[in-house]
Amino acid sequence: MSKDLREVDRRLTQDFRFYAKTAPLIVKPKSGPLIPLRLNNAQEILHQEIEKQLKETGKVRIIVVKGRQQGVSTLIGGRFYHKTSRNQANNTFIITHLAEATANLYDMTIRYHNNVDDRLRTPTLSSSKKGIQFEGIDSNYRIATAGSAEVGRSFTITNFHGSEVAFWPDPEKIAAGALQAVPDLPGTEVIFESTANGMNNDFYVMCENARKGVGEFKLVFIPWFVTPEYRKELPEGFRLTDEEVNIKETYGLDDRQIMWRRNKIDTDFKGKVSKFYQ
Repeated sequence: MSKDLREVDRRLTQDFRFYAKTAPLIVKPKSGPLIPLRLNNAQEILHQEIEKQLKETGKVRIIVVKGRQQGVSTLIGGRFYHKTSRNQANNTFIITHLAEATANLYDMTIRYHNNVDDRLRTPTLSSSKKGIQFEGIDSNYRIATAGSAEVGRSFTITNFHGSEVAFWPDPEKIAAGALQAVPDLPGTEVIFESTANGMNNDFYVMCENARKGVGEFKLVFIPWFVTPEYRKELPEGFRLTDEEVNIKETYGLDDRQIMWRRNKIDTDFKGKVSKFYQ
């Protein structure tokens, strides 16, 4: 292999952006045909925080509080597929809150795998609804649904993704059990993410501890307004309330974002602002 080809191979293994573009990683958008993954604003925020922590500590320990449908699971899934399929003895384990979500993340992973350029696709020994076993590198990509506190305990995990943790039946026990399978070593990555589910749950406690600097997890908050499509056309005679003026000025929003917020509160949450905040 020439020096140039070795450099390309190194970048494909170490540089997620380069791999996602070159492979390419293909995603299913909210509407329309399949497209290559290009990081949106929310994904960009998380990607930079991950890379920053990895550079500073040699590993990743992050908790993400997010808005709805911002592509967080898509980014984590792509990142971990990349790591697992390009490295030896690299084991990914993903736990979701519902069987339907497990199936969706499996489909996303298979979509990544099936659309990678033939020259870059790592062969598989097996593939099932539980995940993928890659041939020749002793690496696995597994997906499960939160249920038993024992889930994940029997594996050695390099990369762990806990999806919608606030909706797990017993997040403290499940997370503690899975984390025992992740060695405290450089290169390991653990990412918990969820939309909020009130304050009376273990995920809230996890977030508060991270916010206060208790333990090694870093809290990453991704607000709804970084998502460009969360805007709505203004009706005739649109006027901001005093509260909306304050929100607009505080967060640097535009009127169409405020209108989207107002519509969500009035339509989806029957006027309950607290539900929107959640």
